[in-house]
Amino acid sequence: MIAQKNIALISPSKEAYSETFIQMHRKGIYGNVVYYFGGELPIYNDIRGKLATLLLKIRYRFSNTKMLYKEYVLLKSLKKEKIDVIVAEYGTTATSVLNVCKKAKLSLIPIFHGYDIHINDVVERNKDQYKALFLYSKKVIAVSHSMKQKLVSLGCEGDKVMVTPCAPDDYFFELQPDFLLKNVISVGRFVEKKAPHITIKAFSRVIEKHPYSKLMMVGQGPMFDRCKRLINELNMEGSVFLLGVKSREEIRRLFLKSSIYVQHSVVAKNGDSEGTPVSILEAQAVGLPVVSTMHEGIKDVIVHGETGFLVDEHDEIEMAEKINTLLDNLSIAKLMGSNGRKKTLEKYTKKVHLDIINSIIYSE
Repeated sequence: MIAQKNIALISPSKEAYSETFIQMHRKGIYGNVVYYFGGELPIYNDIRGKLATLLLKIRYRFSNTKMLYKEYVLLKSLKKEKIDVIVAEYGTTATSVLNVCKKAKLSLIPIFHGYDIHINDVVERNKDQYKALFLYSKKVIAVSHSMKQKLVSLGCEGDKVMVTPCAPDDYFFELQPDFLLKNVISVGRFVEKKAPHITIKAFSRVIEKHPYSKLMMVGQGPMFDRCKRLINELNMEGSVFLLGVKSREEIRRLFLKSSIYVQHSVVAKNGDSEGTPVSILEAQAVGLPVVSTMHEGIKDVIVHGETGFLVDEHDEIEMAEKINTLLDNLSIAKLMGSNGRKKTLEKYTKKVHLDIINSIIYSE
C-alpha cells in the first residue's frame, strides 16, 4: 500500500449543485484530503472552518512578505496541515494559488473544466498566468480532447496534458429504465451554452408527431424565465415541464421513467463551451440513448448511430428528427442505451477517472 499524501483540494465554491464532480474528487482521491473553498484564493477549509484570524492579521501586518493577505493565510494553513500536493479545480483557481505553491514548494495539479479555457475574456485575462502555470505544473488535467488542444495552443506541452472526463457516480449503473413512456429528459443549468430554448423548440416539432410525449427539464439558471415564456408562447404547457433543481435521488427516479436524454450544447457568444458534461455520462450509465450536438467533449463520449445521435449546433429540426426516430421505435432506443452503458462502463467510470488523478498525484 502506497503511503498516503496530504492533499489540498481547492475549489471556488463549497457545494454548488452543478459541481458533483468536485464532491467526487473530495471523497474519492486517495490520501488525506483537506478541502479548501471560498473563492479562488480560499479562506475556509473543511477541518478548521475560516482560516483567517485576528492573530494572523497582526502577524501579516508586521511581516515583510510581499504576498497578498489571502495568500499569506493560505500558505500558513497549508503548512499547518502538512500538505504535500495541491489539486486545483479550474485553471483560474490554479493560477490564483500558483504564487503560494511556489513559496511552499508544493506540487500543483490544475484541472481545467470548461469556462476557464473557453470564455474569451477569461482566457485573455489569464493567458500569461496560464503559461507560468504550465511551466510550473508537471501534469495538467483536461476533461476533453478538444480542451487538450486548446491548452496546447496556449503553450502547454502536449505530453503534460492528461485527458479524463469527470465520471458518473456508480449508482447510475444500477438503474434500468423501463422504456414504457415516451418521456424525454434534460438535466443542466439554464445557460446559453446548454441552449435549453433550442431543446424546447426542437421538442415543439416532436409533439407534432408524438403528442403524448413529455419533456422533463431539470435545472435552474438565468434562462429559466425565458424558457418558461417560450413554453407559453408555443402552447406547450402540458408537454414541457421545467422542474428546477432536483436531488440526485429525484433525478434517478426521473431517469427511470424516461426513454431519451437530450442536450443541445452550443458555443456561447462569449466563447463559453462544455467540457464533457457529466449529465450525459450519467444518462449513458443509466442506459438512455442520448441526442446531443457535435460539441467539444460530447463528441468523445457519444458514438453517433450506436449510443445516440449527434446533430449540428443550432439545428433544432435535425434534433427533432433524431428524437422522433427513437420515439418511433423504443426498442432501438433501448439498444442504443445499452450500447452507451457498456461504453461508459469500459471507459468512463469513477474508478477509471480517479485512478488517473491518483496516478498523477503519486507520481509527483
